[in-house]
Amino acid sequence: MAMKMQVLLLLVSWFVQGQSVPGSVEGYPEKFPPARPTAKNIGNICKGGGKKLSHYQDLKDSDLLDVYSTQDVLVEVGSALDMCCKQKEQLPCAEKAWSIVLNKMCTKQGAVKMVQHECCGKSGAARENCFDKKSPFPNYDFEN
Repeated sequence: MAMKMQVLLLLVSWFVQGQSVPGSVEGYPEKFPPARPTAKNIGNICKGGGKKLSHYQDLKDSDLLDVYSTQDVLVEVGSALDMCCKQKEQLPCAEKAWSIVLNKMCTKQGAVKMVQHECCGKSGAARENCFDKKSPFPNYDFEN
């Protein structure tokens, strides 16, 4: 329970800061959706895989700042995973952070009545399994 609250507080602090990135930039969603953190990939995540997701923060602002995009998700998941790698219990923290951010995306996209990712049409474990199965880099072993 303490780990869940710690991750939630960490994510809330990022959300309050209002970090935003463009909603649609050609070539950037190639790492979306990020894979579910597991015992098999947490080593790669903590060796820099999470940081390679959060480099999207460097993108310039655009007119689509109010849209919670795949780039927003990559930045938030990357930042959260980086923070989780500094925790004693890396995997539980990373799993919870991943779930919170992807569910936040579905909620925000649904609230503005925009076209949602197909996995957002599912709920609970089915939603998470859908995102995980669609990840192009399940091991966080991308080169860029």
